[in-house]
Amino acid sequence: MCWLFVTNGFWHVLEALLFREYSPGLATSLLYWIIMYNIAHYGLFSGRISLQAFITSALVGSTATILMIGSLFMMRKRQLKTT
Repeated sequence: MCWLFVTNGFWHVLEALLFREYSPGLATSLLYWIIMYNIAHYGLFSGRISLQAFITSALVGSTATILMIGSLFMMRKRQLKTT
């Protein structure tokens, strides 16, 4: 589940860049990046989490984020049409 929040941080960065305003999840996404480092360091590299589970969660989180980024571009396109 943490992968979803880690990759979601990239969505907030893109949102802030595209709309040129602060995205509410931008600051908290940094905390999830720190948590993901700890999961990788103390879980994956120490053998407590299997590589298969780590990769599966990365794929699920990345897919969800790609869908969110796609919706962001659709919102931006719709916003440009109205102005």
